Amino acid sequence: MPVNWYNNLKIRTKLIGGFLVVAFIALALGSFGVHNIRKIDNLDIKLYETMTVPLGEMAIIVESYQRMRGNVKDILLTDDPLPWWRKR
Repeated sequence: MPVNWYNNLKIRTKLIGGFLVVAFIALALGSFGVHNIRKIDNLDIKLYETMTVPLGEMAIIVESYQRMRGNVKDILLTDDPLPWWRKR
């Protein structure tokens, strides 16, 4: 019988062994969780730096585009035959 040695142990030893097994499983899961949280934190920093920070530059680009669009519209709709760059 392969489990005969286990049946011969005292209840105290079985309980301590069971608690140690549960504690080891909790330690393994906790270590795995902490590792993944650190990994997610590093990826979050990378995501912020590559996606959120450039949004400020994108706002400047959109503003410049709208300004150029308005200027082109004004140039095309003007009735003045003299181009704007020759006026003095």
